[in-house]
Amino acid sequence: MIKVSKMFGGTHGSRALAWAIATGLALASSTTLAAGVGGRGGGRGRVGGAPPNNTCIDAIEIVEGDPPVPFSTIGATTDGPGDCATRQDIWYRYVAQSVKQVTVSLCDSDYDTHLSVYDGGTCPPTVLLDCNDDSSACTSPVRSQVVFLSVAGVEYLIRVGGFFASTGTGTMTVTAIDTPGINDECPQALEIFDGTKHFSTVNTTDSKPGLPPSCGAENGTIAFGADIWYTYIATCNGTLTVNQCDINFDGRMALYWGHNCPPDDADLAGCNDDACGIGEGPIVTVNVTCGDLLTLRVGGWGGDFGAGILVLTCDGGPCLPCPWDLDGNGGVQLADLQTLIDQWGTNPGGPPDFDDDGVVAVPDLLELLARWGSCP
Repeated sequence: MIKVSKMFGGTHGSRALAWAIATGLALASSTTLAAGVGGRGGGRGRVGGAPPNNTCIDAIEIVEGDPPVPFSTIGATTDGPGDCATRQDIWYRYVAQSVKQVTVSLCDSDYDTHLSVYDGGTCPPTVLLDCNDDSSACTSPVRSQVVFLSVAGVEYLIRVGGFFASTGTGTMTVTAIDTPGINDECPQALEIFDGTKHFSTVNTTDSKPGLPPSCGAENGTIAFGADIWYTYIATCNGTLTVNQCDINFDGRMALYWGHNCPPDDADLAGCNDDACGIGEGPIVTVNVTCGDLLTLRVGGWGGDFGAGILVLTCDGGPCLPCPWDLDGNGGVQLADLQTLIDQWGTNPGGPPDFDDDGVVAVPDLLELLARWGSCP
C-alpha cells in the first residue's frame, strides 16, 4: 500500500491532500441539493446544477419582515461587476417597505463569505451601496455583514458570494429597524457622487445653524429642518448642479465650501427652496474646479420631511492632473500662459479662472505663474 504521506509529502502535500478532499466533497455535493431556499419565489435547489438565483436576473425576492433565508452557493458561478471581488454569487432582491436601517448578515455561514448590496433592482447593477468581506460583527472572522439605509418602495440587490471562489451554505438574516439617518449630522456626512442617489429625511433631526437671510424663501423663514448631510468632490472644471425635484415633501437644500462642522455663512456656496415649484424641491448650481470639496445639506422647509432622489451633474472640462496645465501636456508652460491671456476678462466657468471669482484676471495669472514647471 502506498501511504498517503508518500503521495502527499510535506507541508505542500498536506495542502494538496486537503484540496483533493475538498474537491471530492464539492463534486459529491453537486449531486444533492445545491440551491438556497427561502424568501418569496424561493424553492428547492436544482440537482447537479447552479442555484436557481445564480444570476442577477433570477434574484429571489424578499421583503421586510421575512424570516431568515437558508442559502447555498455550491455550484454557483460569478454573475456581476468586479467592484468588490464578490465571486461564486447568488442574488436576492430586497424590496423596502419603509425607511429603516437594514442589516444583511451572513454570520451564520460555514465558509469564507463575501457580500455586496446595490441600490436599485436593475441587472447588471451599477450603484454599489456597500460591500464586506470580514465583519467584526460576526463571531467568525471570515463572515460578512452590511448595513445600509433603505427608502420605502425602493429595490435593492443583495449579492451573496465568497472570497476567492469560496462556496458553502448558511443562513442570511435581513433585519430592518427604525433609526435616525446615519448621516443625520454634519460630522456623519456620507460621500456622494455624480449621478442619482435615493435618500430619506424621515426620523432625522434639525441641525444647526439656520440659513442666512439671503436664503429665505416662503414667508422669509431661514429654518432648515429634518436634514441630512453629504460630501462631494468636484469631478469637472465647470458647473455642478444638484437637483432635488423628485421628492414627496417640501424640500430645501444648501451647498457649503469645504467640510466645516457646523458650517457658517461664509462657507455657503449656494442655497434654494422652490426652484422646482412652490412647496416642491430645490435646485442648486455652483461653479466648481476639479477637486473642490463641498458639503451638501438636504432637508425640508418648516421641518417637513420625506424621501426622494438627488441628481448630481458636473458639466465642464475633464479633470486634468493639475488644473493649471491647460493644454494637458504635463507641465505649466508658455502655451498655458497664452491660453490664459486669450481668455483674459472672460468667465469660462473653471480654469483659467482658478479663483472662481467669475473673471480671468491678475489673481489667476499669479496662480498660474506660481505653478510654473512640471505638474506634480
